[in-house]
Amino acid sequence: MNNSKLGRKTEIDCCDWLSKRGWWCHRMVASEAGQPCDIVALRGDDCILIDAKHCDDFYLRTSRIEPNQRSCFDYASRKFGIKCWFICQCNGALYRIKWEDVDLSKPTQKFELPPIAIPNENGGWIGLL
Repeated sequence: MNNSKLGRKTEIDCCDWLSKRGWWCHRMVASEAGQPCDIVALRGDDCILIDAKHCDDFYLRTSRIEPNQRSCFDYASRKFGIKCWFICQCNGALYRIKWEDVDLSKPTQKFELPPIAIPNENGGWIGLL
């Protein structure tokens, strides 16, 4: 599977996991100009901006965080108190890194352990968060 298909699958899996927990999710359409996040999730008064990433190991490369994502996540979290997350999929499981925990001075960021969700045998998710 190529990178764009892996990325789309990660976005779909993330939306599936969130929607089964009562979140309304919208996947942002990719454009030439890029988009600052992949998913907007809403539930009640809560809003989360999510960038979904497929990773081959348990690290998020901070070089994969685009300048428009940095600006958007910074502004949304500081100005409006919006939660901003990276959800990374590795070995099938989903891991969360909160924007406020990302250290951009480091080239990599270790995933929050344990995972927030793991796939079950029926193609669904076992939520751990």
